[in-house]
Amino acid sequence: MLADKEIMSSLSALSYRERHRIISLLRKAVSREDMIPCYIFRTGKLSSLEAIVKYMKESLGLKHSEIASMLNRDSRTIWSTYRKARSKMPERFKSQQPGITIPIKIFRDRKLSVLETLVAYLKKTEKLSNKQIAARLNRKYRTILTVHSRYMSKAMI
Repeated sequence: MLADKEIMSSLSALSYRERHRIISLLRKAVSREDMIPCYIFRTGKLSSLEAIVKYMKESLGLKHSEIASMLNRDSRTIWSTYRKARSKMPERFKSQQPGITIPIKIFRDRKLSVLETLVAYLKKTEKLSNKQIAARLNRKYRTILTVHSRYMSKAMI
């Protein structure tokens, strides 16, 4: 609470333009931590969940318990998923321009698989075709068709 007051008093000493710029930068930094780049799914080595966990652990520096909380999963699951991902792909993700970013919160729903959720998000929000999604995720076109079909049948229930 004391730190908040100190921050507010420090900000009040700045001009309106400087305050607005700092607040804008802080919002962008916070929102980036709640998003993951689409390029992490391009590796043919990892499953979708493994890619997410590996990215959150190595690039965002989150603990297993924090990742588990954000993804609505058990921390032991996150630990074993990260361990398996690290054995499949020991190197870190190469930093790229983010392009499309995916909100982490969409993966909290356990009724759908991670890939079903991802494909549905890319179709609805980004308005991508199945062919475009297959190219972005480095998956076969038929895989995307099947995953989307499963999503649609689950969404109808």
